Amino acid sequence: MSIGKGSFSARIIDGLCSWNEGYWRFESSDGKLYISKTSTPDCELTIQNLTALIVGMHDPQDVLLRGWDDPDLAIQSVQRAMFPRMSPFMHESF
Repeated sequence: MSIGKGSFSARIIDGLCSWNEGYWRFESSDGKLYISKTSTPDCELTIQNLTALIVGMHDPQDVLLRGWDDPDLAIQSVQRAMFPRMSPFMHESF
């Protein structure tokens, strides 16, 4: 997947699918997203927040209101650069 420049690590929390949980590093190289295991997270993200970031539906600042994560302003800036907001490809019709 194509993304902007940057990298951060996160402790992913998923109450339903424990195999998603762990410490992960997200980084861009040549405009592509690479994910690897790490031992030290920069922040905590719920699986909901990670999904919202990747699909470009929410700004990192917005998800704080939902209680989904705890990144500081510097990490939010990196997340914003890596996963810019996008127009949704599907809209609710109900």
